[in-house]
Amino acid sequence: MRGIIALFMCLLLLYGCDNNSSAILLIDGTVTLSGRVIDGRSGKPLSGIIVSIKINGDWKRQRSSETAREEGDFVFTNLPGNADFVLQFSDLSGRYATTFVQGKTPEVVVSSPSFSSSVGTQAVYPAVKTTLIVKDVATNSGIAGLSFSVSVGNVL
Repeated sequence: MRGIIALFMCLLLLYGCDNNSSAILLIDGTVTLSGRVIDGRSGKPLSGIIVSIKINGDWKRQRSSETAREEGDFVFTNLPGNADFVLQFSDLSGRYATTFVQGKTPEVVVSSPSFSSSVGTQAVYPAVKTTLIVKDVATNSGIAGLSFSVSVGNVL
C-alpha cells in the first residue's frame, strides 16, 4: 500500500493535479531569446534601440529593457518556455517609429532544460511626421477653439 501511495505522490508531483502537466514540467526550464535590429531602409544594424519584452500578457512578467548593442544585437535570458511574448522596439530620440513583434517561446522539455531561440532580424523604419487638420465641412475652415491631443506612450 505504501508503494502505491509513494507512486501516486511521485506522479502527482511530476504531472501536477490540475491536468496541466506541461506547465509543471516547464517551471525549471528557461529560454534565451535573441535577435538583431536593423534600419528598414538601409539594412544597417542599429545600436541604441530599446527592446522591451512582455511575457504572457502579464505586466508583472515584463522584463527590463535591453538596449541593442553596436551591431544591433539584443538578448533576453531566463524566459519561460512555451510563453507568448511581445517585443517592443523603440527609439527615445523619435527618429525611428516604435515597432512590435509577437511570438511564442519554444517549449522546454525536461531532457533539455534550457533552449536558445532567435527572432531573427527585425527592421525598424524612420518615424513619419503626420499633420492633422480639422475643418468644418460647411465652411471648409478651421474650427475656433477646437483642440485635441494624442498621447503616445509605452504599450508594454
